[in-house]
Amino acid sequence: MKYAIYLFAFATIFTVAACGDDEDPKPSCNLDNITYTNTIAQIITDNGCAQSGCHQAGSGLGSGSLANYEDTKEFVLKGRILGSLRRENGFAAMPRDPATGNADTPLAECDIDKIEAWIDA
Repeated sequence: MKYAIYLFAFATIFTVAACGDDEDPKPSCNLDNITYTNTIAQIITDNGCAQSGCHQAGSGLGSGSLANYEDTKEFVLKGRILGSLRRENGFAAMPRDPATGNADTPLAECDIDKIEAWIDA
């Protein structure tokens, strides 16, 4: 009887431990101190948004330039950037590959959250 109690206790502990959440927790996205200079400009650069064929100053393509703070601010005030980045209905999906025009790879959700935090601020 003594062994049966130990076996039952062991099986219960093992079962409870095995029933944990198997999914990796979503990595946190730090939305503190978001600025154009320290955050947004890097997202624009890393994703090629302000390069030739996209939103480069004076290119005449897209809805405007993302080449500097003033241009990006003006672009944001048009109110369409988040819809495009989130690929919502009625918006042109961004970012696009300038060579192909395809929007195959969406911006990372954390980067979109940072852009939204900057806009909201």
